[in-house]
Amino acid sequence: MALGFVIGVRVTRGTAEMSEMALVVWQGQSAFLQYQHANDRSAEKALLEYADALQRIQIGRNRFLSDGTVAADMTLTYVRLANIATRQGDESRAHVYISKAQENCSLAGWKDCSTQQIQAITDRIDQNAAYSRPGSAK
Repeated sequence: MALGFVIGVRVTRGTAEMSEMALVVWQGQSAFLQYQHANDRSAEKALLEYADALQRIQIGRNRFLSDGTVAADMTLTYVRLANIATRQGDESRAHVYISKAQENCSLAGWKDCSTQQIQAITDRIDQNAAYSRPGSAK
């Protein structure tokens, strides 16, 4: 009976971790699709919701997600938010987002967290995504 309980706890915990990861991955993909194809307002809302979901993840509790992975996703998300702010002519907001991107870049362990480098990485990823708009990093 005790063994069944232990197995049940481990299976349930693993299932919860997988569910949390699947939800976050889905939300990230959805936010990226909004960024690539929706209007700026919808894209910004989706990206902010994704950033919020990433911040709520309890890293030590989920063995499928690491600090570096979450920080890297946060970096890309904040660069995309900065791109939206720049397109809208709000350089102050863009600067706030780039600063957050650079903080997360450092947490991710990237060697070069300059604005130019994180922008170039984000653009390269966005242009090579299977569902990106042809010829654009928006």
